Amino acid sequence: PKLLGLQAALPLLLTGKKVNGTKARKLGLVDNVADPFALSAAAEQQALALVEGSGAVRSTPAGLKGVGGYVDRVLTSVGPARNFALKKAREQVMKQTGGKMPAPLAILRVVEAGLVGGFDAGLEAEATHFGSLGFTPESRALVSIFNGQTALKKSPVGAPKNPVQRVGVVGAGLMGAGIATVSAAKGFPVVLRDTSEAGLARGLAQIDGVFAGKVKRRQLGEAEAARAAAAVVGTADPKLWRDHMATTDLVIEAVFEDLKVKHAVIADLEAVVSKDAVIATNTSALPIRDVARGARHPERILGMHYFSPVDKMPLLEIITHEGTSKEAVARAFRLGSAQGKTVIVVKDVPGFYVNRCLGPYMAEGMALLAAGVDPLAIDRALKSFGFPVGPITLIDEVGVDVASHVNSFLSKDLGVRMAGSEAGLSLLASMLEKDLKGRKSGEGFFVYGKGNKSKELSEQTAAMLPSEKVEMDDETIVDRMILRFVNEAALCVQEG
Repeated sequence: PKLLGLQAALPLLLTGKKVNGTKARKLGLVDNVADPFALSAAAEQQALALVEGSGAVRSTPAGLKGVGGYVDRVLTSVGPARNFALKKAREQVMKQTGGKMPAPLAILRVVEAGLVGGFDAGLEAEATHFGSLGFTPESRALVSIFNGQTALKKSPVGAPKNPVQRVGVVGAGLMGAGIATVSAAKGFPVVLRDTSEAGLARGLAQIDGVFAGKVKRRQLGEAEAARAAAAVVGTADPKLWRDHMATTDLVIEAVFEDLKVKHAVIADLEAVVSKDAVIATNTSALPIRDVARGARHPERILGMHYFSPVDKMPLLEIITHEGTSKEAVARAFRLGSAQGKTVIVVKDVPGFYVNRCLGPYMAEGMALLAAGVDPLAIDRALKSFGFPVGPITLIDEVGVDVASHVNSFLSKDLGVRMAGSEAGLSLLASMLEKDLKGRKSGEGFFVYGKGNKSKELSEQTAAMLPSEKVEMDDETIVDRMILRFVNEAALCVQEG
């Protein structure tokens, strides 16, 4: 705060927000910026100027200039104003973290100590809080996550002999367009194929929208965004797509979850791509061995299960069947890592890893609904526990139809471990009869649309729920749902 001003410093301190060189200079974080290729020369010139006394005097940071600077001086020096600013900052932290992360609150206490007691008092408070935070359960958990993610960066099968240079995507729907987006964003030329011009247009519009949003949020420059969007070549031409797709060395099909459709797509691709090109299926449910069955080269078939929305969700499951080659896995792993994903290689079992763990968890959610527990109460309890979204909202986000499909096949494969899903399948089937598919249809468990700032339960869905409501405390809801998730995860580890 002393360097930048309180208003400019708090967002950086509390969120770890990154800023580019130009912004850093404007804020006052750095004295100068230079082109990367001229960094050494610029540093030498700056050092000489300082030695000779001709270096430019440090300019006043933007946050301390003009009216904003006056306001900042009031906030830092006048007790009531300072207390109000820090109170609002604490409220924002609590809103975003639910109090689950102690570090942002400790940072505010350190800032307050420095503003009230001076620089030395701030340093003392910083040392004290830094030391205590290092021994919290949250710190141990974050270190564990960091170590786990670091370990996952290493491919279990080594480096590919021929890394992916050009990506193909079949299906320009929500998932296909998302996969094309994260590939183009990292510099891969992409061929995006759809069977209809309308579907292709929607997919390309989705891609343009993502990059436009990044420009608006200043995460990308206009030239960078235009370059990334231009890396995607879309085609719905029944003949022309073959010429484009023949140049790719890894193709991901993201078509409808139907085995016959996927077999037809793979047959078309094998007639076009090179003999060593990898063909991946983006499926959340179908066994990869069944998808590979009938392929001329089953050794190059694997699963690449992305999560929606692809440009925001960091996880990628790579699923192998018994005949998948190491080179295919290595290429897919390298591509996923280059796309910025946290990649896990998992076995070809029902639900793979993520959906297998989510299955019993969601089944318990359905059982709670059937018992008369309020959907909003279920969501609130799990969000308070630390999940980014509640389980009922999650169904709406992935789609009631998708949730029903996953629930159905997992119930057959996991048996008693999916207890509670019976009531859920019945409810989801009733919702689908009324086209209540969740966010994508505008209504599911909740109502969506412009102007709906608060979450409103769908009247149609509410009419399908038990009329007699049951009150249940958050701790009981969390225990019932989380323990089923944990038990299934333990079984996954046990089975390797």
